[in-house]
Amino acid sequence: MALQTFVHEVVINTYDRNSTYEIAAADACWTATKGYWAAVRQAWDAAIAEVRTLIGGPARTRPLAALK
Repeated sequence: MALQTFVHEVVINTYDRNSTYEIAAADACWTATKGYWAAVRQAWDAAIAEVRTLIGGPARTRPLAALK
């Protein structure tokens, strides 16, 4: 069975630098929750690995753990 693409999106992401935004709250949140998000990435990696096995081959994506 060949892999088939069902959805393909093309997007343009744009970003504007904002030097006045206070990032301390975001940094504190990340520090407090980084263990949780590591566990989420690990769970998704395991789920994706299982699906890859079921469909018979590697997907063309990098593991979520690479996003650390």
